[in-house]
Amino acid sequence: MGKIFALTSLESDIFIVTLKCNPIKAIELRDEFSYIVSAYHMNKTHWNTINCNLAPTKQIKKLIDHSFDLIIAGFPKKIKIDYDNLLT
Repeated sequence: MGKIFALTSLESDIFIVTLKCNPIKAIELRDEFSYIVSAYHMNKTHWNTINCNLAPTKQIKKLIDHSFDLIIAGFPKKIKIDYDNLLT
């Protein structure tokens, strides 16, 4: 399928994850939380980087789910059907 919904580095002292995000929500999150910033080397309209050392685990999980859902929503109809069939 060739789609990415999350990126992280294994070589950093700070655990960060870069996640896809709805553009409006991305801006709101950056404005509200200092540990969420626009993603470096990614389209800043659609990607945020989260410092997982500072963010609550529940929020991280919610943002991961949001990122994954955005990727699934962008799949062509046939691939969505195939994916849904895997879940059942």
